[in-house]
Amino acid sequence: MSRKIVIWIALLLVTSVNSFAQLEPIPSDSFNFKPLLSVKLVPSAFLNFTIPSAQAGVEYRAYKNLYVGHEFGYMVNEQPYLWRRGLRHMTEARLYLDDFSSKDNHFFGLQFRYWWFRAVDEGNFCRQNCLFTQTMQYQIEQSGAGTAITYGRKRYFINDKIFMEPAISIGRILRKNETDLPNDVDLNGFSEVFFNLFGRNDRWTDYQKNVVTMHFHLRLGIDIR
Repeated sequence: MSRKIVIWIALLLVTSVNSFAQLEPIPSDSFNFKPLLSVKLVPSAFLNFTIPSAQAGVEYRAYKNLYVGHEFGYMVNEQPYLWRRGLRHMTEARLYLDDFSSKDNHFFGLQFRYWWFRAVDEGNFCRQNCLFTQTMQYQIEQSGAGTAITYGRKRYFINDKIFMEPAISIGRILRKNETDLPNDVDLNGFSEVFFNLFGRNDRWTDYQKNVVTMHFHLRLGIDIR
C-alpha cells in the first residue's frame, strides 16, 4: 500500500511540474509573435521646429509583416507667431524585416503626410515703394502634402510589449502659403536673406514650392495582442 502511495505522489509531482512549465512565460530571446494593434505617442513631433504638435496614433496588421499606421497631431506651440492653430496627419505602410522573432525589428515604410495651420503675425512693412511704413497684423494659412520613405528600428524593452521606435525619413512635400497682406507691402529694416535664414519669409509672402525634407522620428508605444 505504501509503495502505491509513493508512486501516486511521484506521478502527481511530475504532472504538476510539467503543467507549471507549460504555464511559464516564453523567454524574451525566443518569442515569436505578430501584434495585431499598437498604440503610439510621438515625442519627436512636439520638437519639430516648423510644425510642432502633440501627436499620437495606431498601427494595425494588414497582411503578414505588412502594417498600416495612422497618426494625428494638434499644433500646440504658437511660436514664432503671435497665434497659431493647426493639425497634422500621417499614414504609413510599413514592412517589418525580422518577422518579430526577437526584441529588435527593422522596418521600411512609405509615408503620406499632410499638415495645415492658420496663424496671426505682425510686422513693420514698407508701403507704396517705401513712401511710408506701417506696422500691421496679418493672417497666414499654410498647408503641406507629400510622401517620404522611412527606415527605422522597433525595440522592445519592458515586458516585451512596450517599445521604442527611432527612425529617419526623406521625402518631398508641396508647401503652400497664403496671407491677407496688400500687394504693395515690402519688408522694412531687414534684408530678405535674414528672413529666409530664420524662416520669416514663410510668414508674409504667398508662395507654392516643392521641397525636399529629412526628419528624425521617435515613437513610444505598447502592443495590444
